[in-house]
Order: sequence, then C-alpha cells, then structure tokens
Amino acid sequence: MVVRMKRRDVSKKRAGFIVCFIFVATVCVFANCGRVVLSRQIVKASKQNEAVSRQYESEKERTEELNRLKIDSKTKQFIENTARDKFGLVYKNEVIFEPKNGKATSEDK
Repeated sequence: MVVRMKRRDVSKKRAGFIVCFIFVATVCVFANCGRVVLSRQIVKASKQNEAVSRQYESEKERTEELNRLKIDSKTKQFIENTARDKFGLVYKNEVIFEPKNGKATSEDK
C-alpha cells in the first residue's frame, strides 16, 4: 500500500508539473503575440512620425519663403518687376524692344 501511495504522489506531481508547464507555455505564447503586436504598432508609429517630420520641414521651408516674399514685396524693385511682368507697365521714357514678328515669346524674355 505504501508503494501505491508513492506512485499516486508521483503521478500527482507529474500532473501538477504538466499543468504548470502548459500554463507557463500559454502565458509565453500570449506574451509573445502581444510583443509582436506592439512591435508592429511601434513600426507604424515610427513611419507616421517620419512623415509628420518631413511635412513639418516642408511647411517650415514654405513659411520661410513666405516671410522672404513678405519682406521683398515691400521693396521698390519687387513692385517694379511685378508691374512689368504681370501688368506690362513701363516708365514714360523707357525704350522697349519687340521681336520682328511682333509677338514676344518665352525665349525673347
């Protein structure tokens, strides 16, 4: 009878060990799945961060260009160039040369 109890004790210990092993293995599998999901989210967030950084730099350059244009638009030279290019205005005593065919092309300017 003593031998039977020892066998039962050993089989109970084995069953307990197997249950513990299955539990630990299950926890490890779920933890690994969670890690994979988190790493994918990190990669996605990193790509978004890079895109936003590029967009920020682009907007920063655009802002600098607009500030330069704002300052330049107050100069006499800018006003004269705009009047010539967009409106075709010239000074009274200014001499204008036109091509022979009478039409200005982008190459003539």
